[in-house]
Amino acid sequence: MPTILVVDDEPTIRDLVSRVLERHGYQVVACSTAAEAVRVAQDADLLLVDLILSDGSGRDLIQNLRRDRPDLPVVLMSGYPPLADYTPGPPAAFLQKPMRPAAVIEAISKLIGP
Repeated sequence: MPTILVVDDEPTIRDLVSRVLERHGYQVVACSTAAEAVRVAQDADLLLVDLILSDGSGRDLIQNLRRDRPDLPVVLMSGYPPLADYTPGPPAAFLQKPMRPAAVIEAISKLIGP
């Protein structure tokens, strides 16, 4: 069972995304900060992260985690419109908030399978 690391400082979003993923058979580790995510990221099969976090940016977290794991799949989500420099290099996807649960599952499935 793949493990998804969900990082979002908005509890409502973090909890909703976590429940959706768990219903689809993924194991979820949910964090509210980048610092917390760094401590638990070693076993994650995919990172699902908000662009703006209370203690930094999702892009910085991605760069930090990909130093050791350059092939870590990432789904970056944001309430801001997508810009080319927002989306990290592959394997990656961008989701515009608010997003449908099906969009989350589709993005993850494309990166790591169902």
